[in-house]
Amino acid sequence: MFPGQGSQSRGMGKELFARFPEETRIADDILGYSIEDLCLRDPNRQLKETRFTQPALFVVNALKLKAFREENDAVADYVLGHSLGEFNALYAAGSIDFETGVDLVRERGRLMAMAPPGGMAAVIDLGKAQIEAILGDMGQNDLQIANYNSPHQFVISGAQEQIRLAEAPFTAAGGRYVVLNTGGAFHSPLMAPAQEEFAGFVRRKTFLPTSIPVISNVTARPHGAGIADRIIRQITAPVLWTDSVEYLLSQAAPGDIGFEEIGHGQILTGLVTTIRKAFDQRPGAVAPPGNGKTPAEKAAQWNARHPVGTIVDCRPIGLTGLKTRTDAMLIFPHRAGLYVENYEGYFDIDGLSAR
Repeated sequence: MFPGQGSQSRGMGKELFARFPEETRIADDILGYSIEDLCLRDPNRQLKETRFTQPALFVVNALKLKAFREENDAVADYVLGHSLGEFNALYAAGSIDFETGVDLVRERGRLMAMAPPGGMAAVIDLGKAQIEAILGDMGQNDLQIANYNSPHQFVISGAQEQIRLAEAPFTAAGGRYVVLNTGGAFHSPLMAPAQEEFAGFVRRKTFLPTSIPVISNVTARPHGAGIADRIIRQITAPVLWTDSVEYLLSQAAPGDIGFEEIGHGQILTGLVTTIRKAFDQRPGAVAPPGNGKTPAEKAAQWNARHPVGTIVDCRPIGLTGLKTRTDAMLIFPHRAGLYVENYEGYFDIDGLSAR
């Protein structure tokens, strides 16, 4: 999985640019500035601006992929990316080369930054049907769901004033409402001018058939013929992230699928954890390994799969990148846990996910 806009931060990619000087040089030549300087130092505070953010993330994601492939023998069965990250997924699957990817996202970022002003807001703790009903009750407006991030996390997009007015009905319904720091209404009809101009640019590029299935944000299914058309539509269409992950979960036996996030941060990993939990709890679902087992069985299963020193995340309390320092064990008769480096208390293994 490859993350998109919103995952950027100064300092990202610091271990990559010197390691991959040829790709760094190519990116600099296409962009007309130093991608390393932008990502590591951001002297002009431009990294948060769409026209700079998009190429920066594409390059860092792409270099992370090269490093991952050099260090691992694993071959993906599928690849996908969130919004901008879909370009990295196409690169990973051989549909586009590195130069084409940089050029595409450079133009995409430029055009999206020039689109009419708009806004976006995250809506949390409400379901899809509730959000759609509230948007319908608001009457004439151009707001739409832009990102279906998880069963209880959505992003709406549209005119700034309408984003402001939407806060009251969503909070009255019990949702949390967070206006995002963006000047554009991404994945909404307000992006139509950018989409129209981007279409001409995209159609001058060549997209090869993918060597690995790439999940489309627009359809939540693997790309077939017509990749260019879906990449164009993606600018105004919502990102069907939940549907995409659920499609992948449905392709494997319960518990028999792993997700690897390649890029800066672990935003998508957290979303997948939430989606997977809801997917496993749906009516008629078969419990994945670990569910319904005794604590002793859970500990034994954990130890068979994850040696001491495994890097884990504890999503319930927001800690990531922890290293285990013991095997899993029975902490209490009803609970299995383990200890991690730099922490004295134990961690319940039900709240841990191994990388």
